[in-house]
Amino acid sequence: MTTVAWDGEYLASDSMVSSAFSRSARKIFHISENVFFGGCGYREDNLAVKEYLELDPYITNKIDRNKLELSDTFAGILIIRGLAYRIEQNLMKDPIMEKFHAVGSGAPFAIAAMHMGANAIEAVRISTIYDPESSGEIQVIKLPK
Repeated sequence: MTTVAWDGEYLASDSMVSSAFSRSARKIFHISENVFFGGCGYREDNLAVKEYLELDPYITNKIDRNKLELSDTFAGILIIRGLAYRIEQNLMKDPIMEKFHAVGSGAPFAIAAMHMGANAIEAVRISTIYDPESSGEIQVIKLPK
């Protein structure tokens, strides 16, 4: 699947996409001035959410989000004006109360790494060691303060 990690300063992810063969792809996105998104699950779901956010970056329901047919494997981290939310299949914004968070198959490794003091970049790198579904170049977005 993937690893996407957030620590308040960085949004980071691995870059491996698996289908008939493995390849690299972008998993984290700078949507607008104050909106950032990273997702895991099917590639098509991540691209659909990215396109939705480009039209309605604050999820104000200008567009019917129920028309998105996302799989139940989708999960993402959405940062809006410095506040982080976990989003899933229904795109409801669930505030992240912790200082860090991760989604994807490598999330347990990334969360443990951040708990031990790693930043999001290091956490994703560590998750690629232990999670066979996370691999490739580490992608990073430095978030504005």
